[in-house]
Amino acid sequence: MNYSILNQYGITFQKQNNGNIKIKANSKSLDNFFYMLCRDEQKLKRLIFTLNQVIANGYNSISEQDKYWDIEIGLQVYTGIIHSNTEFDLYFENEENETYPLNDIKEIFSSLLELLS
Repeated sequence: MNYSILNQYGITFQKQNNGNIKIKANSKSLDNFFYMLCRDEQKLKRLIFTLNQVIANGYNSISEQDKYWDIEIGLQVYTGIIHSNTEFDLYFENEENETYPLNDIKEIFSSLLELLS
């Protein structure tokens, strides 16, 4: 786990006795996005693979479809977008988007996957 990056965004992951993951982050949108991703390990793995591909080969190395990652929570939709070689944007309905460095977000997702494995 990359605790340096996690601490930078106020992120903590805690595996509970029942197997659920408790997540806290400085951003409620990021918190919810992670929570739903930890419920779909295959999607999380595909996202990490895609982020690694962009980091290694550039933004144009992935399809348009692979740039958008929607997560539904009830009637609400969070959308993570690989915006460029260096940025990942997180959108939630009518709220202002949040932008994260691509390398940081990959490290955070990889840390979450490590906890799930």
